[in-house]
This record gives sequence, structure tokens and C-alpha cells, in this order.
Amino acid sequence: MSSTVWPMKGTAGLDTKRSGSKAMKILVVTGLIGSGKSLVSGLLRSRGIPVYDCDSAAKAIYKEHPDLGREATPQLFLSRERLENFESRLFPLLMEDFKAWAVAETQLKTVAKDRKSREGLVAMESATILQKSFFDGFGDFVLWVDAPQALRLRRALDRGGISRESLLQRMALQKDDKDNPRVSFVLDNSSDKDAVERQLDKFLKEMDYVKGEN
Repeated sequence: MSSTVWPMKGTAGLDTKRSGSKAMKILVVTGLIGSGKSLVSGLLRSRGIPVYDCDSAAKAIYKEHPDLGREATPQLFLSRERLENFESRLFPLLMEDFKAWAVAETQLKTVAKDRKSREGLVAMESATILQKSFFDGFGDFVLWVDAPQALRLRRALDRGGISRESLLQRMALQKDDKDNPRVSFVLDNSSDKDAVERQLDKFLKEMDYVKGEN
């Protein structure tokens, strides 16, 4: 696991330091479609680490900005120019929402004093964050969730809501970035949940956020 702490370019102006507490750290959970990011995010939440889901947050933003919502269709991913224009308007809104969420989560931890919570750590789940220049340098740790393509395809199709053809088109646009130097840990999600939990707990222990140490 890399010990490098990445500068948080995307979180400029995000101040969550409190007297006597650690500065907030950000864990990025990423991976290809169907790799199991949602499973890992759920396990993080059960360990007291709040997770910001970019997909859910974007849907909320679409409701506040109907112009973006109307453009957010599967066809958007077929044109790089249209996609880049769309993202140039979405990403700043997403980052402002994340900042507000992170500050609120930090304050809630202070009030609740939940023994399960990992003070000073929040996570963001995003499928494409490593490929988007807007997020260059964002986050302190990057967890890549990995699984074979056939398994990812089956999982994604089982969720429904998208045709096999559209799914394959979207998968073709994604880049396998597990060898990216920003990645701190690669979690293999090709087996069962117990195996995923063992790997995740190993990673959290290496981050010094293992249960009971904070």
C-alpha cells in the first residue's frame, strides 16, 4: 500500500479541523462498473465511516438543475465532447455538495461521539474519478475495487435498468486504472463477502483506522 498522502486539490476551502482532533482525511472508493463499489461502501458505513455516493448526489443535483438532468441520458456517454461539456458544469456543483456534506458529517460525529465512528475519515464513492482531470490530486487514499469483466457484466445486468448493449458501450469507455500510482490498495471482489471484509479490514488497519484504535 502506498503511504503517499495526496494533496486535496478538489477540496480547496474544505476546513474540518477542530481543536484536539485530527485533520479530516478522504478515502476514495473507485473501480469499474459492477466491481462491487456499493458493497464496499456499505461495509465502510458499517464500520463508522460515512460515504458520499456520487451517483446519488448527482441525481439530486439533476433535480435542482433540470438542464443537467435532461442531458443525463445513456446517449451522453457516446460523445466525448458532449460528456466533457456536461461534466464541466456538473463537477463543480458536485464538489460543493461534497464539501457541505463532509463538514456536516464531521459535526455530527462531534455531537454523537459514536464509538463506532472513525473520527477524521470520510469516503467518496465514484466510478470515474481517476480519469477526470477535475479531480486530479483529490483524496488521501484511493481504494480500487476489482473483479473480472464477465463477473462485472453479470452483476451490472442483474441490477437492471440498462440494456446489455448500452452497458457494454459504457464499459468500453472505462479504463482499468488499478495500476494507477494514486491507488493505495486493490481489493479483489471476485470471491465472497467474507473475503472482501478481510481485505477491507486489512486496508483500514494499514490506514490506522482499524476498529478500536481511534
